[in-house]
Amino acid sequence: MIQVSLSTSTTFDGDFNALVENQRTALTVRFDLDEPTPAGGLKVYVDSEVEQIVNRLDLAGFGFRPITENIDPSSIDTNSDGSGFFLTVDEGAMMGSFTINVLDNLEPDRFLPEILDGLVESEFSLITPDGVASEDVEFVGELGDYTIDPSPDAASSMVLFADDESQISIFPQLNPGYDEAVSGDISNDPTNPLELPLSAGITPLSVTTGDRDQEYVTITIPEGLQLDTLVLESFSESNVAFIGVQEGDIFTEPLNDSAVRGNILGYALFGEPRQVETDILDNIARGWGAIGFEGALPSGVYTFALQQIGISSDYTLAFNVSESPVESILVG
Repeated sequence: MIQVSLSTSTTFDGDFNALVENQRTALTVRFDLDEPTPAGGLKVYVDSEVEQIVNRLDLAGFGFRPITENIDPSSIDTNSDGSGFFLTVDEGAMMGSFTINVLDNLEPDRFLPEILDGLVESEFSLITPDGVASEDVEFVGELGDYTIDPSPDAASSMVLFADDESQISIFPQLNPGYDEAVSGDISNDPTNPLELPLSAGITPLSVTTGDRDQEYVTITIPEGLQLDTLVLESFSESNVAFIGVQEGDIFTEPLNDSAVRGNILGYALFGEPRQVETDILDNIARGWGAIGFEGALPSGVYTFALQQIGISSDYTLAFNVSESPVESILVG
């Protein structure tokens, strides 16, 4: 079966994959396939969680002057709530793309200002035939037979929509981070952890763990910055894992009942479904018997210990760092 990957790019001259209305920037959506499409082409579907977000694109202008490669413009259409679109990649092609301008909408919008005005973040994701929402089945119709490329970032792509560039400046910078599946095992040596330098913005750490696997990661928060939140962005299984943190570049306590909690800055269990997409830094700060802390972690060097006993899980933690107005208070 054909594997498909999705990617997007914009003409915005900046660090973000952004569409800025008053700059008339354009979005290019590209599909790459691991083998040529069959007779009649391959119909694919892309969706997001933001209703009507597709209406921030200049659909009318695209209709008059479409820019496509290996895609019939007439095959492109939107789903029932304007959150996504579907199209057909031409027969025999191994890639297809289209480029469309952002719509310079008059502000304030009278109907959907929360979507069509201001800064909106939208993640577009490839959807396989068995993943189409029931309300969209009639609109989307029959899709081709395909699976999604398992490579990192092949299934989805984030796009920022803004009225002007000043709105993007408040959006956190996404830093490279570390992905264990791509870059290799995270250190299991508490005296020689993986070094994960942080800078202003969001730095992701993607982990694959299980079977008593232990990971140790040292972060460095530069002077003048602070760690505001530690968000559990995803967790593939519902069994919980352990996270602990100490000041310094090593972790001195064993990950068992003999650990002296008073030597640990904080700790917590995480991984329950309700914790996904929430900040777990507060949970860590309140670990019973630990030193504890309030609010953000100030500049300095900290080492995190991670362990899950049980089936393997994949999860991503997002370290969100910003300028520090005041130093956090460590409490005993």
